[in-house]
Amino acid sequence: MKDKTSQYSDKEKLSIVRECLAKDRSIKHISKKYDIPITILQLWLNNANSNSQTLKIVKPDKLPTIKKNHVHETVIKPIEVEDHRSDIQEIINKEILLEHKIEKELRLSNEKEIFEKYLEKTNENIIKTATRVIKNKHNALTGKINVSTSKKSLVEISDYYLNSDVTKDTKEILDLIAKVNQLHNRNRVDELIVHNTHNKNELFRDINKYIGFKPHYHQYKVLSDIDDKKTKFFVVCAGRRSGKTILSQYILLQKANEKPNSILWWVTPTYDIGKRVFLSIREWCNKIEKSINSNKDTAKIKFIEKIAEFPMPVIELYNGSRIHIMSAVRPEGLQGEGVDFMVIDEAASIKGIVWEQYLHPTLMDKRGKCIFISTPKGLNYFYDLYRRGENKEKGYKSYHFTTLDNDMMINTDEIKNDVEQYKRDHPESLYKQEMLAEFVSEYGSIFKNLMECVLKNGVYLKPVANLDYFVGVDLGKDQNYTFIVVMNRDRRVVYTTRFNIGTDGINNWSDIKTEIIKVVLKYNNALCAVDATSNQSSFVEELQREHIRVKSVKFTQQSKNDMVEKLMVDISENRITIPEVAKILINELTAYGIKDTSSSSGLLKYQTSGKHDDGVDALLMCNVITPNVVNFYGNYIV
Repeated sequence: MKDKTSQYSDKEKLSIVRECLAKDRSIKHISKKYDIPITILQLWLNNANSNSQTLKIVKPDKLPTIKKNHVHETVIKPIEVEDHRSDIQEIINKEILLEHKIEKELRLSNEKEIFEKYLEKTNENIIKTATRVIKNKHNALTGKINVSTSKKSLVEISDYYLNSDVTKDTKEILDLIAKVNQLHNRNRVDELIVHNTHNKNELFRDINKYIGFKPHYHQYKVLSDIDDKKTKFFVVCAGRRSGKTILSQYILLQKANEKPNSILWWVTPTYDIGKRVFLSIREWCNKIEKSINSNKDTAKIKFIEKIAEFPMPVIELYNGSRIHIMSAVRPEGLQGEGVDFMVIDEAASIKGIVWEQYLHPTLMDKRGKCIFISTPKGLNYFYDLYRRGENKEKGYKSYHFTTLDNDMMINTDEIKNDVEQYKRDHPESLYKQEMLAEFVSEYGSIFKNLMECVLKNGVYLKPVANLDYFVGVDLGKDQNYTFIVVMNRDRRVVYTTRFNIGTDGINNWSDIKTEIIKVVLKYNNALCAVDATSNQSSFVEELQREHIRVKSVKFTQQSKNDMVEKLMVDISENRITIPEVAKILINELTAYGIKDTSSSSGLLKYQTSGKHDDGVDALLMCNVITPNVVNFYGNYIV
């Protein structure tokens, strides 16, 4: 049989090739027009020399094999085209950097608008560009020249490659498709690729596309921090119906899904609360399993391996992870295996000793993390934990939101009306505690006008030459802190600091003495009051040998009451100013109250309802030695 192509001269063949390369022509169209097989046209294209007016034709012994029964016409050798992989990768890298920039802005700002800007961002232009590049790459790999792909979706392209032989090119294009899908919806992985994968870990990679959890602004802040390697304890102080429980359920289930064979605990004050949580988590698990197995002809894929409800509920997932619902009613039952992740529900209603003696040790061997969620109840250990995060202590982060902050609730206006009704029907202190999630002392702070003395946005002040300053030092014993407070003669707190042995480079009493001397000398060799109770007079003598002006103070119940009552008067009459930056001191003053009125001496006993009062004691001493009046000769009268 005569070769149909022999009727064309080289010049005519070159003209046909150029027509193939025209933007408005396809190789299929040219094949029909000139009655030339597609494979021959492809060979002409492969051997064309764009810098020459001649066309060298190579006649192969055997034409390329065409696959049969395939969704596309042919799979032939790729032509020489521009490689767009680096282009799309650059697009994706730019998008990732932009995401990180927005998240950084979110962490550095409390403005809700930034969060909303992040959620509303769709990146449609970037997605369209990336999709076009992928389709062009697909055309090149399948031997199509300038074929329109406007109606061809990424799902169809993905399906084509999933059913083809795996090569370096097909793997790269699938990876790019997956990344574009992640840009399109950050909480999803391309469903087609997932459903063509029989790997359960891949299938359940992101459970939220089945659950549909939509965090509000404050919940998102917790979610964005939960994988922070430097933080082990997350303290969430939130009002009723604010979304703290559903947030923690989502985090717990996500952690169980991410790490196979992990042990996770949800600890509650009572069995009834634990039962409700168990039913809610089980409902989510069933929803995930039902969604995975919808419209499937294959065997059922399990998300839940097994469930046990007695004696305490346990949910075991497909990957071996186990979620245990535990009760603090009998704390001795909380000892045993190491725990990877823990949620302590209504933490303020659980005794502090349960956390310290039973729960905390279970996290140590696996370096597990813990979320404390609760509405406050007085100034107990939950208050201490919250303040540790607020004061940015190592390993702690704290979060606060109210009932009204949950703008994801249905009928928000009705919720607001209910909250206002609660405010009218109950005492103000209860409204502040239950709805606004504010810590209210069970004894009542004795410094009634405290917040009027706090200078909003106030900062520490540097020493001014020739001005007098006064320093109060409460020496730390055992695990307590050494606390230093510095005042100027206007009774304005200008500086505070605290440290203890074993942290911050402080290894012994000599280091403590050195730090105290540094502060005293920095503030113009200030007059210094030091706690000399409990045989600490020798430390005072050491400071005096360093030429530090020291006044020793010994606390007795009577002398301390006198100092406390003097400070109460000075605060109530706005004689003292405390900058807002001194949060630890302000927190201790807030928690300070009347602890006991039944002592044998008949004297009131003032004490913190929190964990530390070192700052209060330092302020008491500083306030005592700071003069009230300057006489005619310029001498201080204390």
